[in-house]
Amino acid sequence: MKSHLNLIVLALLAGACLFGLNSTSAQAENIAKMLDDSGIEPESLSLMQDAAKALYTAQKKSVGDAKDWTNTATGTSGKVEIVGLKNDCVQLFHSLEVARPSKVTEISVWRCRTSSGDWQLTASP
Repeated sequence: MKSHLNLIVLALLAGACLFGLNSTSAQAENIAKMLDDSGIEPESLSLMQDAAKALYTAQKKSVGDAKDWTNTATGTSGKVEIVGLKNDCVQLFHSLEVARPSKVTEISVWRCRTSSGDWQLTASP
């Protein structure tokens, strides 16, 4: 299970480097380490990402918009909330709780829309 999560984390890091985050790779590595240390399962990570995507891709978005998610199979759950908006960027705050062992992890990230319309993980707007 952990090897699948490591692959997801590596994909996130590769994407960050591809899109010009080399100067902030330490932040991307920090986020990846936090996710890895959280014990989140790949299925729960997917649910977390889906909840975040629903927020940052919405036509109308406001600070305070939030989505809860739960993996009923594992008991892992979380919440993602928009905590900042700037130009074509959305700052997201993730709080996730892994059921076994009980552990809460909090992560703040920015997603910015590129000129091609894709949303990329960035260090800042």
